[in-house]
Amino acid sequence: MNPLKTIPNISFESEENEKDFECLNLSKLFAKIKGGLSHNPNLPHRVGFFALLIVTNGQGTHQIDLKEYPLKKGTVLKIAKGQVHAFQENPNYEGFLILFTEEFVLNYFSKSSIEFISHLYNYHINEPLVEEGNLNEVFLWSWNTTTPRQKEIL
Repeated sequence: MNPLKTIPNISFESEENEKDFECLNLSKLFAKIKGGLSHNPNLPHRVGFFALLIVTNGQGTHQIDLKEYPLKKGTVLKIAKGQVHAFQENPNYEGFLILFTEEFVLNYFSKSSIEFISHLYNYHINEPLVEEGNLNEVFLWSWNTTTPRQKEIL
């Protein structure tokens, strides 16, 4: 049996009934994983959406396309639509997972932003691992200064 055929394909589904975008606290996600999901996120699975894994504390690893990437505070990991990834079992890090669809990008971004995002997520020319602490700080600042109404829209 071809092992690639057994890798589940995961589509975007939001528990918050969001159509194309969701920001998850990793501690809540890890609790859901322990409680059981329709697939095992600790095993390789292919995503039909884009993701940013942002580590705010701790350390660990994450697998993308069967390659392990080290995670630590300040790490941002880009996961492109169609890539295969897996969370480590019993993770020892905290942060956020931002999920968004291609439709979200097309509906809410300018053409130049779409080109930038396409380049950013092109895993043939860019590594998925970003260790720029500044990105993490900007995200945390923007999330913490976002009003409840703005978060509702996001």
